[in-house]
Amino acid sequence: MQTNVELKPFKLIIRGFDEDKEGHYGTLLTLANGRISVKGLLELTGSRNNVAFMAGLYNNVPIWRRELIALPAVNNVYINNAQKESIEYVERTLDMFNGVLTTYVKLRHPNTSYFSESLVHRVHKNMYMQRISVSSSKILTITLPIENSLNPFLYGYTYTEHLRRKSVDFQGNKVSITYETRDSGLIVEISMLIATHGAEDFKHFITRDSAGFIVEGRDFVIEKYVLFRRINDEKTAEKINFVNFNWAELSQRHKESWNKLWEEIGLVVEGDEYVAGALSLYTFHLLQLIDDEAEDLMIPARGLHGLGYRGHVFWDTDVYLLPFLGLVYPEGLRKILNFRCRTLNSAVKYAAETGFKGARFPWESVDDGYESTPRYYPVDLNKCECVDILTGEQEIHISGDIAFALDFYYKVSGDREFMQRCGLKMLVEIARFWASRVEYDQDKKSYVIRNVIGPDEYHVGVSNSYYTNYLAKYSLEAAARYVVEFSKDDEFKPILTELGITWNEVENWFKLANGIYEGRVHEKVIEEFEGYFELADPDLNSEGIRRVDVKDLEDVGKTKLVKQADVVLALILKEIVEGVDPETLKRNYEYYSKYTTHESSLSLPIYATAGFMINDPSAMKLFINALKTDIENIYGNTHEGFHVATAGGIWYAVIFGILGVRLRGNELIVDPKAMNGLRIGVNLRYKGRKLRLSSS
Repeated sequence: MQTNVELKPFKLIIRGFDEDKEGHYGTLLTLANGRISVKGLLELTGSRNNVAFMAGLYNNVPIWRRELIALPAVNNVYINNAQKESIEYVERTLDMFNGVLTTYVKLRHPNTSYFSESLVHRVHKNMYMQRISVSSSKILTITLPIENSLNPFLYGYTYTEHLRRKSVDFQGNKVSITYETRDSGLIVEISMLIATHGAEDFKHFITRDSAGFIVEGRDFVIEKYVLFRRINDEKTAEKINFVNFNWAELSQRHKESWNKLWEEIGLVVEGDEYVAGALSLYTFHLLQLIDDEAEDLMIPARGLHGLGYRGHVFWDTDVYLLPFLGLVYPEGLRKILNFRCRTLNSAVKYAAETGFKGARFPWESVDDGYESTPRYYPVDLNKCECVDILTGEQEIHISGDIAFALDFYYKVSGDREFMQRCGLKMLVEIARFWASRVEYDQDKKSYVIRNVIGPDEYHVGVSNSYYTNYLAKYSLEAAARYVVEFSKDDEFKPILTELGITWNEVENWFKLANGIYEGRVHEKVIEEFEGYFELADPDLNSEGIRRVDVKDLEDVGKTKLVKQADVVLALILKEIVEGVDPETLKRNYEYYSKYTTHESSLSLPIYATAGFMINDPSAMKLFINALKTDIENIYGNTHEGFHVATAGGIWYAVIFGILGVRLRGNELIVDPKAMNGLRIGVNLRYKGRKLRLSSS
């Protein structure tokens, strides 16, 4: 059956059914509220990939240390145990403005029409709701299960069972199943309640790996309510009374919450329906990752939409979500930084264990804040062949990324409470890490940072990565600047005393920052890392995204090929807060564009941003290609989850590229671009004020 995807402002419509594309569509149609999520694969196919997730729920696993747990599927519906071959027509609509997914299916055998409306409640954070309407020429048997889940481990034929089913309890039209995590003993309860209208009586069923209800009828409606609770976690253990559930009232409250949120953001796109639909889709999925009741947010690289990167948290969260969360939804960036605050002690311990001072944040983080990057990855189980993964040891710029995000947040929010509670301490400890990590090079008469990996991960163990050195310099300067500023503030003096800061230490930070090596520059092109200019020129015949096999990385590392925006990203960050000579940005954009493969989904939106900044005619093409990332599955891995950093990067292009937003001292500077018929408008927040911006 042919499939067709149609994008409209705040609507995604998928017609037809193609099993090979269901993983992709399941991510696009995932519903979430920042605390729980439910995958959006077609519910009548019985896919065990239709799993749910709960934010922050991890368990131990080999290789990756800890991973996000795939919770049981709760949205699958079986009609007479019908197979996929019975499907005649499918149409699914994701209504982003209301946060609702509707599904219409026509079945051949028997002649049956099926319609459902699903939502993950934005107000009642632990609730998933599904309303099913069925009309048939014959009596049907409908099965509504809660189905045990497994996490895929390697290559699709090995799995990990993180949950052990402890009990099943039926009480009339309600079933509650408790599960225990295998390492920590955390108890998770999933409860389902159904209400039937026009159907015959229902009955319970339980099998080895599922439990639920069986309903019979011809023309009837079923309302299903599912609750997820972590029993021994006070924050998510609150029970909701099933007795007074009313579909109309609950769904209306959910829709009103989404409507209010969209109205506050004020996103308007005119002049290009594809851009309007795509931007609203990426924004919708970013908003679905924010639990506005949580104290802190862990946003995995693939969101709550799949198990890509095992649900680990990277630098994507801090740097790539910076413009959208910092200026559109600042409470979100505060919560992300609160997660880093909560795990600061782990970062201090990590630095000490690896021979450094201060706080060293892990490249891949999980719920406990410890390094969870795999040290190796099996590429051939038959030959016991593995490849080394050195990012956990060498990609240390993440501590600088966090410092940059923290400084940006304070500049746009003026949030003194955050700085008093944790922000200043975090900046100080990050500065202490960099002060212990740099080395003095007598020949260069500068401080250098050796044996690192920059954002361009093709080159391993390099010295003086421009991106890494810039973030180290920025971190040291920011910490020193805030200590000087807050030393005059009586409310901060006890904090400085507690941290044991001396003026000698602060002066040393200034000295180190001023002396950090910034690399060679040739005709305003900045060398990505020491020795980069001497590398071999690669074959540049191919265009667009280029793939590099993991087994070929050693050879690729001998060339100038770049995986993603590196120097260009550093210059964009610098331009946002300090300013960059326009010709320098232009020269580096043009030079590195030739060598960048864009193999990482983080790359295209950053190059689009730089293109808009320098008025490059190709910027819009780069922007459109970035918008295609998940919509058209251009990387072939959207089934593993939503590309969070791509969505954040798209907002880089909108806010810093198209709308021309900059921070200069204590002022927000705006210089919107003329977009040839395309108009993008949004409400920004700056120090508690709402600002309406629009491209001209």
